Amino acid sequence: MVTGLGEALVSGEKNSFDAVYDRFGNRVEVDEAMPLSENILQELVSLGLRVEDIDAQGRDIEFSVKGRVIYLLQKPPYYKCQPY
Repeated sequence: MVTGLGEALVSGEKNSFDAVYDRFGNRVEVDEAMPLSENILQELVSLGLRVEDIDAQGRDIEFSVKGRVIYLLQKPPYYKCQPY
């Protein structure tokens, strides 16, 4: 998760905030400086599971949060790199 536009993360201007949850919504690890509330993070876990139910492949979901509303922007395919 990065604040502002994702371009800042891709360009290296900003580092991401990471949150890791298991499939049951249990917190595994969350950055101390995470700007999102626990409620929003739990909603993102739920959203990720719903996206997976629709399309059984893993997805890298891109989202935006305004207030307490999460907007799913896109869910491009998640490609695993093949070793040489």
